[in-house]
Amino acid sequence: MYLRPVNDPSPADKAKGGNSRSGLWVGLLVLFGLLAFGTFRWLGPEMQAARGEGTHGTLTIETRQCGRGNCYYSGEFISADGRLRAANVKTNDIIDTGHETQVGDHVAVIYAGRRTYAENSTEWVRSILLFITVSIMITGVVIWYWRSSRRP
Repeated sequence: MYLRPVNDPSPADKAKGGNSRSGLWVGLLVLFGLLAFGTFRWLGPEMQAARGEGTHGTLTIETRQCGRGNCYYSGEFISADGRLRAANVKTNDIIDTGHETQVGDHVAVIYAGRRTYAENSTEWVRSILLFITVSIMITGVVIWYWRSSRRP
């Protein structure tokens, strides 16, 4: 009579479902890859705006939504030379005009990556912090899962 170790799945179990642990690893890697892709996709235009690169112009505020101390704006962007016009352009940046920005105001912005950013934008800092935070969380889950899978 042949005895198998307790932790060794039988050939029938392997044929039924395979290794569910590899599915979790693949899922975590895909999640991390999507997070990295999204962050770095947004980070390029944010860094460009922070360096003052991009198309300078004005954003005419058409909508303003505020909550939790931040306001988000959208409107029509017109470049400084008047050659570029873009409707329904959004910004997550806090636009500091010296007074509370309202609908109808014209605000100096930089257009980069289909979004507008305030002059000297620090939006990139928030993206980096979000990426680091989520990376630490995913790493913690991976370490916890790896350690728990090694226990007898």
